[in-house]
Amino acid sequence: MTRRYLILLITINAIISLAIALLVAWLVELRRPDPEELAALLPALASSTAVATPLLASTAELQQLELRQIETATVAIVPTQSAPQPTGPVYVVQSGDSLSSIATRYGVSLNDLLETNELDDPDFVFVGQRLFLPNGASTDGASSTGTTQSDVGASGVNTSGNSAETTQGTDLSSSVKISGIDGVGDLENESLLLVNESDLPLNLQGWTVSYEGGPIYTFGNFPIFPGGSVRLYTKVGTDTTINVFWGRDTAIWQSQIESRLVNIQGQLVHQYQVP
Repeated sequence: MTRRYLILLITINAIISLAIALLVAWLVELRRPDPEELAALLPALASSTAVATPLLASTAELQQLELRQIETATVAIVPTQSAPQPTGPVYVVQSGDSLSSIATRYGVSLNDLLETNELDDPDFVFVGQRLFLPNGASTDGASSTGTTQSDVGASGVNTSGNSAETTQGTDLSSSVKISGIDGVGDLENESLLLVNESDLPLNLQGWTVSYEGGPIYTFGNFPIFPGGSVRLYTKVGTDTTINVFWGRDTAIWQSQIESRLVNIQGQLVHQYQVP
C-alpha cells in the first residue's frame, strides 16, 4: 500500500467520525427543553408546592385533634365497678336438697334465691355448694337438715349441736374416697387421687386434705361430677378441671402416713394410709 493511499484512508475516516459526532450533537440539541418553556413551567410548580404544604399541615392538625379527642374520651370514661358480692347467712347444700326446697325452708322466693346467687338453672345444685340467703330469709323455722354459715365455727366444725347435720359426712364417707397416692417422695410426680363414687355432683369448696401434724390443702370452688375424679399434685402448677396443685416445693407424703379427707363441716370423710 502506497503512502498516498494510506493518507487518503485516514482522511476519509476522520471525515466520517466528524460527521457522526455532529449528528449526535444535533440530536441531543433537539431533545433539550426550550428555556422559555421551562420559565413558563416554574410558576406552576411553585404554585402546586404552595398548595400541597397547607394540605399536609391540615392532615397533621387533624391527627392531633383526633388524639386530643381520644384522650378526652378516655378521661371521661367512668371505671366500671364490679357488682357487690352478696352478704348475709350462707347455706351449705346437703344431699337431697333442691333450690325450691331451700327457698321454701327459709321463707324466700325461688327467684330471689336465684338472683342473690346469680344462678340461671333452678334445677341444678351441688352438694356442698354455698348459697347466700336473700335479705329477709327466716332461719327460725328452718329444717334441721341444713347448715348456715353461722353454725360453722372458725375451724370449720359445726357448732350448732344439731346431730342431723352429720348426714352429709355419713352419706359421703363411703362414696368420696382417696383412691391412692402415687409417686411418693418424688415431687415431680407425687399426687393424691380423689374419686367421687356417688351418684351426686359435689362441690369440694372448703374440703381439706392433710395428715396428722402435716400441711393442709383446702379446695377452692371445685365441682366434681358422679364418677369423676381430681388429682392433687404436691408441686407448684396451674389448676385445671381435673388437676389441682398444692404449691409445695418438697414432697410431703411418706410410707405409712395416714392421709385424711375432711368436708367443709369439719367431718372426716375418708382416710387412706400410704403403702
